[in-house]
Amino acid sequence: MRISQIILNIISNAIKFTPKDGKIIFTAEYRESNFILTVQDNGIGMTKEVQDKIFLPFEQADGSTTRKYSGTGLGLSITQSLVELMRGNISLESQEEKGSTFKITIPLPKVKNDIDAEKSKVVEQQNSSKELFNDYVLVAEDNKSNQMLVELLLKEYGIT
Repeated sequence: MRISQIILNIISNAIKFTPKDGKIIFTAEYRESNFILTVQDNGIGMTKEVQDKIFLPFEQADGSTTRKYSGTGLGLSITQSLVELMRGNISLESQEEKGSTFKITIPLPKVKNDIDAEKSKVVEQQNSSKELFNDYVLVAEDNKSNQMLVELLLKEYGIT
């Protein structure tokens, strides 16, 4: 659940600050007992001064950024807190007008491949229930990027 929220926050930010014709690259890999997430965009980027305070609560680049892109300035602060709770690390590289790259490293032990038959049945039941769920949900969200992201996540579970 924490990792899902981290991914949601980082990708949502990339979508918000990248122009419609821009590019966002998301990678996830497992290497040396670490889960590594990287989100790279060619959006508005940040100055060094903004990078120094961007993980602080209620901080955004400046007043014009707040007006143009909205938001509370809590997303990256929450993300950093979640990453740190999981004993991980979040780093940022950014250049103004060129984009940003967020890299998150979370230590996770490798799961054994030998799942017994009973555990396998539970996993199968969980996966099949995902396909059987068919319902409608009303989501009230004023940010277009978040609307699109929530819609994608709900569709995965058969929710309209």
